[in-house]
Amino acid sequence: RDLVALINIKPLRFIDTTIDLKAHITHYMDMTFYNLTTVALYNWKTYAEMRNLAQEKYGLKMIEVHLPGETLEQGVDILVIMRNIHVFVSTYYYNLNNQIFIEKASDSKFLNTVNIGHLANSLRTHGVGIMNTTVNFTFQFLKQKFVIFSQFLYDDHIKSRLFK
Repeated sequence: RDLVALINIKPLRFIDTTIDLKAHITHYMDMTFYNLTTVALYNWKTYAEMRNLAQEKYGLKMIEVHLPGETLEQGVDILVIMRNIHVFVSTYYYNLNNQIFIEKASDSKFLNTVNIGHLANSLRTHGVGIMNTTVNFTFQFLKQKFVIFSQFLYDDHIKSRLFK
């Protein structure tokens, strides 16, 4: 089937709402390619080819995603944390007084730290568009941990200890 005709339909007007199908599709694909690129930076070329194909075949003008590999300042980058959230949670402590994450142990003489300055620099480097993806990643990780915790609490042996 030829979807070009469907995509190029003039914006539809319903009472007080205008629906531009081409704009919705372009926005959805831009958002999807951006999120996928932030999760797997090594696949950027594949997504760029898909973006070019969408432009050539369907006439969609999409935004190019140019994400740097990591921030220039020393410290752990927000993309690295997001991709390895399970490793980050198991290897860092949180210091409530100083509002800083501190590495539990390291092979080198120094421990890595993550503070608000590191996160701000990462946001400046990658843009605020990464926040939606980061929040979704963190939410999925916490959801998985709460399911495991809930199952643990429903165990008969644990439940009997809690009722005592």
